[in-house]
Amino acid sequence: MIAMVQNENSTSSMERAFASLTREDLERELRTVKQELNSAYVCAKTDAYIRQYYEAKFAGYDAEYIKLFIDANGLKKINDTKGHEEGDLYLKNISAVAKQHTREEDLLIRWGGDEFILFVKTTDITVVQSIKERIDKALTENRLSAAIGIGNTVKEADKNMYEDKRRKKSPITKLKANFIKLVQAYAK
Repeated sequence: MIAMVQNENSTSSMERAFASLTREDLERELRTVKQELNSAYVCAKTDAYIRQYYEAKFAGYDAEYIKLFIDANGLKKINDTKGHEEGDLYLKNISAVAKQHTREEDLLIRWGGDEFILFVKTTDITVVQSIKERIDKALTENRLSAAIGIGNTVKEADKNMYEDKRRKKSPITKLKANFIKLVQAYAK
């Protein structure tokens, strides 16, 4: 009987505590809980969602998204010559550039290591090609480098990323890029 009285007392104080909360208090608390849950899925080094977020909340629901598979170029060399802190900063900067070119409905995920996937909510490939070009340009302007592939599936985007990587490593592509830099420098 005593335990029952204690239970009733604790229940009534709990009821009073909930009754004193306003709708705004509850909404604020709900936002806080959601932020805490989401932060568990965010990579601290790049501020992008981690792959587990995709697997837990998004896998199987990505058909209306075109994927941009982004692979940072030169990370191993940076880590080996300048240290892992510089490598982390390099990845953070690539993530920041990609995020600058996303909309609220798009999703950037750190897929693993030096790879990101930008899920662009559209089925219009020209929209995604435009985003890819803007990211490529911004990366170059910020002295960053990444290969980027577009696809309707992660596998297709990954395959196309390797095509972009080969193209960017081509001596002709490098010669053309150096020529453009020379012309730009001369024009100034």
